Amino acid sequence: MFNDRFFLFTEAGPSKHSVVAASAMEIPSGTWALANSSDFVGQPCSAFLAARRNGTWIIQATLPKRSRWFEWSKQQEARFYVMDWFTPYELEVLGWVHDHAFGCLLTLSTSRLLGLDTTKLLSNYRTWGPCARTCVNLVRGRLKVERHSTDVSNAAAKFVSSPQSLLGLVREFNADEVLDVLLFVRPTADSRGHIRAEVPTKHLSSILALAVARVDEAQQSQFFSLISSHPIRRILDEGLFMRQLVEQKE
Repeated sequence: MFNDRFFLFTEAGPSKHSVVAASAMEIPSGTWALANSSDFVGQPCSAFLAARRNGTWIIQATLPKRSRWFEWSKQQEARFYVMDWFTPYELEVLGWVHDHAFGCLLTLSTSRLLGLDTTKLLSNYRTWGPCARTCVNLVRGRLKVERHSTDVSNAAAKFVSSPQSLLGLVREFNADEVLDVLLFVRPTADSRGHIRAEVPTKHLSSILALAVARVDEAQQSQFFSLISSHPIRRILDEGLFMRQLVEQKE
């Protein structure tokens, strides 16, 4: 991702432009201006922001991290659209190839595009949750299971010690590292403008159960009280989680 230029695609073909505000004049009215965010790029570029006056639609893909969206969205009166999880089917498409000769999709065990074993991809999805980047990096070896497991355990311990403050961050669209590996956010059932958090897999739930089992009974009681009454949504299946907790204690 570049932070000093953007690419404009029109009927005349693609073109490269500077991100300075003066470039807004080169963006046709009605254009969808797609912006990513990172530690280095905190908001849409000056050209996009200036072009909004000409009818440009700005769409920023970002973590729910306040420093990346709050100021510019307040000034531009932007609205939230909460994306749902990456589905198993979408992940499996990484292992599909389009056959141009027959115009059909062929299911393969290995992706010809990325060279990834889709069986392992889906296994990671069911184990570690619906983060495509995590699933892909685990298959590629860029992320080691042992390291990721430690990160999840540390996140679980942090969540158990302070569930109310972390769930408050979800409500305020402000990310924490716990949201990256243990809690996964998605829209509520009735609105794409509202967010909820869940622990999406049995394996992650078991790691959280172990973290709860390691604290004293007073902390456990406080933890259950806080998560059961949280207005976003109950993030754990209580019956399953309680069975896991008993197993961890034994």
